[in-house]
Amino acid sequence: MFQDCYKEYSGVCVDFICLTLNAEAHLAETLDAWYGDAPVRRLLVIDGGSKDDTMKILGDYPRVSVWVYPGMTTGKAWELLKNKVETPFFIWVDVGKIPKKGWFDEMMHQMELDKGDILGSVRFNYKDGRLEEDPIIRNPQERLLGGPWLVWKEGVRSYHVDDDYAQRNIDIIIRRQLEESGGNYHLVTTTSHICYLPTPVTDKEELRRRHIQCAKGIVKYITPSYAQEHASYLLNDHWMLMMNMLDWDWIKETNPVWLPVLKEWRIRRLLIAKAARILYGFYMRLR
Repeated sequence: MFQDCYKEYSGVCVDFICLTLNAEAHLAETLDAWYGDAPVRRLLVIDGGSKDDTMKILGDYPRVSVWVYPGMTTGKAWELLKNKVETPFFIWVDVGKIPKKGWFDEMMHQMELDKGDILGSVRFNYKDGRLEEDPIIRNPQERLLGGPWLVWKEGVRSYHVDDDYAQRNIDIIIRRQLEESGGNYHLVTTTSHICYLPTPVTDKEELRRRHIQCAKGIVKYITPSYAQEHASYLLNDHWMLMMNMLDWDWIKETNPVWLPVLKEWRIRRLLIAKAARILYGFYMRLR
């Protein structure tokens, strides 16, 4: 069925999805690259309520449809957009990720070879005028790091989240649901993209809010056994400490399989993790 779907659709335009929020810095460069490299049937966008020129820039491109949902999580917005896709394959465009020339053709070739239901590519981070390959994306125990992806729509048909905690961790949530429905992610190493790294968050309260939201996302959408086998970074001291700070009654109600894991970690690592956090904070203040 998969191969028949590909053969029928090979060479025809595909839908693209994109999430934006105050994205003007790299939006035009991103869209210029995609419209120049791939057959864009429609660009489907959910914007989080941008206050800059994001909407104006989007209006300069053809076949764009935009829905504005201020405050919606990226995980829910991704779900709504993939449900609007009308082509068997679609591209997740991540603003600030610039594909290598020929990216689309190579990825469609790999899809034809049935390499996976979601295909990602090698990432090179742009920083201080230099390009450095990101080692995280090569490690199957680390994060997929979001788009750009080529996605077989049927492979993510069952993907679903609530509009709550799937914000900056949607790559692992999508991957888990994909694999549990029988699909798989594959990293294509024969093409790549450039990533403009976002400006680091320095506001302590905002950073803490984001970390707590991600910790809740881990508890709700991931299990310890899945993390152990497929995403061991979720079990490091940082994220275990963040989950340990959550209300335990909420954890019990949401996903109680985390409780014995957190209790065991608390006995072994809590004091060490807190001490390391204090020392790191002291070091940062001295810089």
